[in-house]
Amino acid sequence: MAHLLSCCCFVLVVVVVLLLLFCCCCFLSMHSLRCTSSVHSLPHPSLPHPSLHHPSLHPQDIGPNDRNQEAIGSTAHALSSLVALCDGQQSEDMRRYASDALAVLSITKENRDRMEQVQPIFTRMIDLCSMDNTPEIQRNAAAALGNMSFNHMGNQTTIGDSGGIEALCTLCGLSLDVDVLENSTAALVNLSRSHEQNGKAVVVAVAVAVVAVAHWDPTVYFSTAVLLY
Repeated sequence: MAHLLSCCCFVLVVVVVLLLLFCCCCFLSMHSLRCTSSVHSLPHPSLPHPSLHHPSLHPQDIGPNDRNQEAIGSTAHALSSLVALCDGQQSEDMRRYASDALAVLSITKENRDRMEQVQPIFTRMIDLCSMDNTPEIQRNAAAALGNMSFNHMGNQTTIGDSGGIEALCTLCGLSLDVDVLENSTAALVNLSRSHEQNGKAVVVAVAVAVVAVAHWDPTVYFSTAVLLY
Protein backbone atom coordinates (compact mmCIF):
# COMPACT_ATOMS: atom_id res chain seq x y z
CA MET A 1 0.00 0.00 0.00
CA ALA A 2 2.81 2.37 0.95
CA HIS A 3 4.58 1.54 -2.33
CA LEU A 4 1.43 2.32 -4.33
CA LEU A 5 1.00 5.63 -2.50
CA SER A 6 4.62 6.49 -3.23
CA CYS A 7 4.09 5.76 -6.93
CA CYS A 8 0.98 7.95 -7.08
CA CYS A 9 2.77 10.82 -5.36
CA PHE A 10 5.64 10.59 -7.81
CA VAL A 11 3.35 10.68 -10.84
CA LEU A 12 1.66 13.76 -9.37
CA VAL A 13 5.05 15.44 -8.94
CA VAL A 14 5.93 14.63 -12.56
CA VAL A 15 2.71 16.25 -13.80
CA VAL A 16 3.37 19.38 -11.73
CA VAL A 17 6.94 19.59 -13.03
CA LEU A 18 5.66 19.18 -16.60
CA LEU A 19 3.20 22.05 -16.16
CA LEU A 20 5.96 24.26 -14.78
CA LEU A 21 8.16 23.25 -17.71
CA PHE A 22 5.50 24.21 -20.23
CA CYS A 23 4.92 27.56 -18.53
CA CYS A 24 8.64 28.36 -18.66
CA CYS A 25 8.97 27.31 -22.30
CA CYS A 26 5.89 29.28 -23.32
CA PHE A 27 7.29 32.36 -21.60
CA LEU A 28 10.66 31.94 -23.26
CA SER A 29 9.11 31.29 -26.67
CA MET A 30 7.59 34.76 -26.63
CA HIS A 31 11.07 36.21 -26.36
CA SER A 32 12.64 34.27 -29.24
CA LEU A 33 15.35 31.87 -28.10
CA ARG A 34 18.50 32.67 -30.09
CA CYS A 35 16.41 33.22 -33.21
CA THR A 36 17.11 35.70 -35.97
CA SER A 37 14.11 37.00 -37.91
CA SER A 38 11.46 34.39 -37.06
CA VAL A 39 9.90 33.99 -33.64
CA HIS A 40 9.77 30.27 -32.88
CA SER A 41 9.98 28.34 -29.66
CA LEU A 42 13.15 26.68 -30.90
CA PRO A 43 16.61 28.12 -31.45
CA HIS A 44 18.20 27.55 -34.80
CA PRO A 45 20.68 24.66 -34.84
CA SER A 46 24.22 25.91 -34.33
CA LEU A 47 26.46 23.31 -35.91
CA PRO A 48 30.03 24.44 -36.56
CA HIS A 49 29.87 24.64 -40.36
CA PRO A 50 33.32 25.39 -41.77
CA SER A 51 31.97 28.44 -43.63
CA LEU A 52 30.95 30.09 -40.37
CA HIS A 53 34.57 30.41 -39.30
CA HIS A 54 35.73 32.22 -42.43
CA PRO A 55 37.50 35.45 -41.35
CA SER A 56 35.71 37.50 -44.01
CA LEU A 57 32.28 36.76 -42.57
CA HIS A 58 30.67 38.99 -39.99
CA PRO A 59 27.99 37.96 -37.45
CA GLN A 60 25.28 39.79 -39.39
CA ASP A 61 26.10 37.67 -42.47
CA ILE A 62 25.32 34.44 -40.62
CA GLY A 63 21.78 33.12 -40.39
CA PRO A 64 18.87 31.80 -42.45
CA ASN A 65 18.36 33.57 -45.76
CA ASP A 66 14.67 33.89 -46.62
CA ARG A 67 15.21 33.93 -50.39
CA ASN A 68 17.47 30.89 -50.29
CA GLN A 69 15.04 29.02 -48.06
CA GLU A 70 12.25 29.66 -50.53
CA ALA A 71 14.45 28.72 -53.50
CA ILE A 72 15.53 25.46 -51.93
CA GLY A 73 12.08 24.56 -50.63
CA SER A 74 10.43 25.19 -54.00
CA THR A 75 13.02 23.17 -55.95
CA ALA A 76 11.72 19.76 -56.98
CA HIS A 77 12.96 16.90 -54.80
CA ALA A 78 15.17 19.18 -52.68
CA LEU A 79 13.43 18.39 -49.39
CA SER A 80 12.99 14.71 -50.17
CA SER A 81 16.69 14.47 -51.08
CA LEU A 82 17.68 15.90 -47.71
CA VAL A 83 15.34 13.44 -46.00
CA ALA A 84 17.03 10.59 -47.86
CA LEU A 85 20.40 11.78 -46.55
CA CYS A 86 19.10 11.33 -42.99
CA ASP A 87 18.72 7.59 -43.49
CA GLY A 88 20.48 5.38 -40.99
CA GLN A 89 22.65 3.93 -43.76
CA GLN A 90 24.27 7.33 -44.33
CA SER A 91 27.36 8.48 -42.46
CA GLU A 92 27.06 10.34 -39.17
CA ASP A 93 28.29 13.59 -40.72
CA MET A 94 25.81 13.28 -43.58
CA ARG A 95 22.89 12.76 -41.18
CA ARG A 96 24.11 15.60 -38.98
CA TYR A 97 24.30 18.19 -41.75
CA ALA A 98 21.13 17.05 -43.54
CA SER A 99 19.08 17.21 -40.34
CA ASP A 100 20.57 20.62 -39.62
CA ALA A 101 19.49 21.85 -43.06
CA LEU A 102 15.95 20.54 -42.58
CA ALA A 103 15.70 22.19 -39.16
CA VAL A 104 16.62 25.56 -40.65
CA LEU A 105 14.44 25.14 -43.75
CA SER A 106 11.43 24.36 -41.56
CA ILE A 107 11.53 27.84 -40.07
CA THR A 108 9.36 29.31 -42.85
CA LYS A 109 5.66 28.58 -43.08
CA GLU A 110 5.90 27.84 -46.80
CA ASN A 111 8.45 25.10 -46.20
CA ARG A 112 6.45 23.70 -43.30
CA ASP A 113 3.52 23.37 -45.69
CA ARG A 114 5.74 21.62 -48.24
CA MET A 115 7.13 19.27 -45.60
CA GLU A 116 3.61 18.13 -44.80
CA GLN A 117 3.62 16.51 -48.24
CA VAL A 118 6.99 14.79 -47.67
CA GLN A 119 5.65 12.19 -45.25
CA PRO A 120 8.92 10.28 -44.59
CA ILE A 121 10.41 13.44 -43.10
CA PHE A 122 8.49 13.02 -39.86
CA THR A 123 9.40 9.39 -39.18
CA ARG A 124 13.00 10.05 -40.26
CA MET A 125 13.40 12.93 -37.77
CA ILE A 126 11.77 10.82 -35.05
CA ASP A 127 14.24 8.01 -35.77
CA LEU A 128 17.12 10.48 -35.42
CA CYS A 129 15.94 11.27 -31.87
CA SER A 130 17.02 7.75 -30.89
CA MET A 131 19.68 7.44 -28.22
CA ASP A 132 21.73 5.52 -30.80
CA ASN A 133 22.53 8.84 -32.47
CA THR A 134 24.94 11.56 -31.34
CA PRO A 135 23.70 14.59 -29.34
CA GLU A 136 24.30 16.83 -32.37
CA ILE A 137 21.97 14.73 -34.52
CA GLN A 138 19.40 14.50 -31.72
CA ARG A 139 19.52 18.26 -31.27
CA ASN A 140 18.91 18.89 -34.97
CA ALA A 141 16.12 16.32 -35.19
CA ALA A 142 14.34 17.80 -32.16
CA ALA A 143 14.71 21.29 -33.65
CA ALA A 144 13.28 20.08 -36.96
CA LEU A 145 10.28 18.46 -35.26
CA GLY A 146 9.66 21.59 -33.22
CA ASN A 147 9.99 23.97 -36.15
CA MET A 148 7.80 21.80 -38.41
CA SER A 149 5.06 21.75 -35.76
CA PHE A 150 5.18 25.49 -35.05
CA ASN A 151 1.67 26.87 -35.65
CA HIS A 152 0.93 23.99 -38.03
CA MET A 153 -1.94 21.75 -36.97
CA GLY A 154 -1.38 19.21 -39.75
CA ASN A 155 2.26 18.64 -38.87
CA GLN A 156 1.45 18.60 -35.16
CA THR A 157 -1.06 15.81 -35.72
CA THR A 158 1.19 13.76 -38.00
CA ILE A 159 4.18 13.98 -35.65
CA GLY A 160 2.02 13.14 -32.65
CA ASP A 161 0.46 10.15 -34.39
CA SER A 162 3.90 8.93 -35.56
CA GLY A 163 5.42 8.64 -32.09
CA GLY A 164 7.24 11.96 -32.04
CA ILE A 165 6.01 12.89 -28.56
CA GLU A 166 7.25 9.64 -27.04
CA ALA A 167 10.65 10.03 -28.76
CA LEU A 168 11.08 13.59 -27.49
CA CYS A 169 10.00 12.66 -23.96
CA THR A 170 12.54 9.84 -23.97
CA LEU A 171 15.24 12.37 -24.88
CA CYS A 172 14.12 14.54 -21.98
CA GLY A 173 14.51 11.61 -19.62
CA LEU A 174 17.78 10.17 -20.91
CA SER A 175 19.87 12.92 -22.52
CA LEU A 176 22.40 14.89 -20.49
CA ASP A 177 23.08 17.37 -23.31
CA VAL A 178 21.68 20.83 -22.53
CA ASP A 179 20.97 21.72 -26.17
CA VAL A 180 19.15 18.42 -26.74
CA LEU A 181 17.03 19.03 -23.65
CA GLU A 182 16.28 22.62 -24.69
CA ASN A 183 15.21 21.66 -28.21
CA SER A 184 13.23 18.62 -27.06
CA THR A 185 11.23 20.50 -24.43
CA ALA A 186 10.58 23.41 -26.80
CA ALA A 187 9.45 20.94 -29.47
CA LEU A 188 6.98 19.41 -27.00
CA VAL A 189 5.59 22.88 -26.35
CA ASN A 190 5.07 23.48 -30.08
CA LEU A 191 3.51 20.04 -30.55
CA SER A 192 1.03 20.48 -27.72
CA ARG A 193 0.16 24.15 -28.24
CA SER A 194 -3.55 24.45 -29.13
CA HIS A 195 -3.61 20.68 -29.77
CA GLU A 196 -5.58 18.86 -27.09
CA GLN A 197 -4.72 15.34 -28.23
CA ASN A 198 -0.98 16.03 -28.23
CA GLY A 199 -1.22 17.81 -24.90
CA LYS A 200 -2.70 14.73 -23.27
CA ALA A 201 -0.15 12.51 -24.98
CA VAL A 202 2.71 14.61 -23.61
CA VAL A 203 1.53 14.17 -20.01
CA VAL A 204 1.24 10.40 -20.42
CA ALA A 205 4.51 10.01 -22.33
CA VAL A 206 6.53 12.06 -19.83
CA ALA A 207 5.18 10.05 -16.90
CA VAL A 208 5.98 6.75 -18.65
CA ALA A 209 9.46 7.91 -19.70
CA VAL A 210 10.37 9.12 -16.24
CA VAL A 211 9.13 5.93 -14.59
CA ALA A 212 11.07 3.81 -17.08
CA VAL A 213 14.27 5.77 -16.45
CA ALA A 214 13.92 6.06 -12.69
CA HIS A 215 13.31 2.35 -12.01
CA TRP A 216 11.50 3.46 -8.86
CA ASP A 217 14.67 4.76 -7.25
CA PRO A 218 13.80 7.89 -5.15
CA THR A 219 17.22 9.41 -5.89
CA VAL A 220 16.65 9.11 -9.63
CA TYR A 221 13.09 10.43 -9.15
CA PHE A 222 14.51 13.71 -7.94
CA SER A 223 17.38 14.03 -10.41
CA THR A 224 15.14 13.17 -13.39
CA ALA A 225 12.50 15.69 -12.32
CA VAL A 226 15.18 18.40 -12.04
CA LEU A 227 16.54 17.41 -15.47
CA LEU A 228 13.07 17.70 -17.03
CA TYR A 229 12.51 21.05 -15.38
